[in-house]
Order: sequence, then C-alpha cells, then structure tokens
Amino acid sequence: YVTNISRNATPRDLERVFGAVGAITSVEFKGEFGFVEYEKAECCEEALRRFDRIDFHGRQISVEPYCYRGGDDRFHENGSMRNPRFSGGRGGGGAGY
Repeated sequence: YVTNISRNATPRDLERVFGAVGAITSVEFKGEFGFVEYEKAECCEEALRRFDRIDFHGRQISVEPYCYRGGDDRFHENGSMRNPRFSGGRGGGGAGY
C-alpha cells in the first residue's frame, strides 16, 4: 500500500521505481494512494525497506503492508481503492504493498 503519491505520477512511474526489486504483477492507484503487487512476497519486504519515505515526484511516499479483508468491488463509493488481488503482510502468504 503506497500513500502520498503525487497526482502528477502515473502507474508507469510507480512500476519503474518499484520494479527495481522484482517482477510486478500489477500497479494501480487512485488519487494519492495505490497498490503494487509483486510475484514474490520477498520483493514486498525489499520494497518496504527501500522505498518507504523516499522522495517520489516531489513528495515523500509511505509504503506499508496491505492485507485485504472482504468485499468484491475495487473502489468504495468514497473513491478509496480496494482489490481482492492485493494481500500481504509480514506473515507471508501475500505479495502486495
């Protein structure tokens, strides 16, 4: 889960940066937050170490583990994003940030 993304950034920009630690299966964001999903969980750990609090398009982003809980729709009515394909956390079993 990535927050404080500049509105000038594109999904391709996130993919270029986060792809430095491994193969990405998807990148999605809306507004100032989004998700990066990796093929391997260990890439998530490396992304957290390398990219949390870096300057990205003039803003300091925050990278946190994300664990999806329930529902099918991608976006809530309030515009926030959720997607059942993204899961993760430090306990293994997922590959998303």
